[in-house]
Amino acid sequence: MQVTHALSEEKIQRFLAEAKRTRAQYQADAESYKKNDANMPEAAYQEFNLPKGDGVAIRRFRYLYAAKTMNRHAFKWGMNAPDDRIPEFVQFMSKLLSTVALREDMTVPSGFGLCMPHLFIPIDGPDRYGHTIATTYRLKNHPDVTVMLEDASAKRPLESQDPAKLTALYKSNFFWTQDYRSYESIKNLLTMRGHNTIDFAGQKGVESMVSLIRKDKVTEDYGYSIVTQGDPDARNEKPELMFYVIRDARNADKRGMKPIDKEEFFKLAREIAASVKRRAMP
Repeated sequence: MQVTHALSEEKIQRFLAEAKRTRAQYQADAESYKKNDANMPEAAYQEFNLPKGDGVAIRRFRYLYAAKTMNRHAFKWGMNAPDDRIPEFVQFMSKLLSTVALREDMTVPSGFGLCMPHLFIPIDGPDRYGHTIATTYRLKNHPDVTVMLEDASAKRPLESQDPAKLTALYKSNFFWTQDYRSYESIKNLLTMRGHNTIDFAGQKGVESMVSLIRKDKVTEDYGYSIVTQGDPDARNEKPELMFYVIRDARNADKRGMKPIDKEEFFKLAREIAASVKRRAMP
């Protein structure tokens, strides 16, 4: 799920226009399957009730999508339902649409559910469905520094999947070498061990520190990350956590500011990491 800060009327209308285009694409996909065989599961299409002008909420086959506005905030989400649980996910979508609520910053709801910036999703037994929630922000005093924190339900490997690919170490290496590729070359700064094992938000995490040569082949930037190993049996008590801090000097340069230096960057990254705490489950 994605949620925005309060938007201008122009941006709200752009958001709703994009949602309508997505709805049109879902409709076209369903129609193309229906022409071949109206009874094909892939041809199934339905729309959920939303106040007029508020957004769209639709399902085609196992794919569910919603884009909604509330008090100048915009949010959207998508879900893929297992073939044997489509009715359950349809019911879940209907409940989300009717119960999702705005939340004042720094407030903690008393009931069960999931918190996001500006938003609270009151779900009974949220661990049944699993979740991946991430938030990204940029520091006001250091616009070259971006921070991301992700909390996700731990997964069990599929029958055909290598369990090693679900480890924190593998995911850490995969992030820097495959997911994040906005660089020409990358260097691991932890040359002795390759990574550190540290405490992070009540769990053990894999800590990485890298230097990045950007694609201009001149600018050197820095990255810091921590990845933890979740436990599927512990459900929401022990999720998979992904935390990174990345410097992009261009974002300071274009504001006429000096980029944070290497030593201060890693000091700041570790200070932010140390401040991350998980709230106790109610």
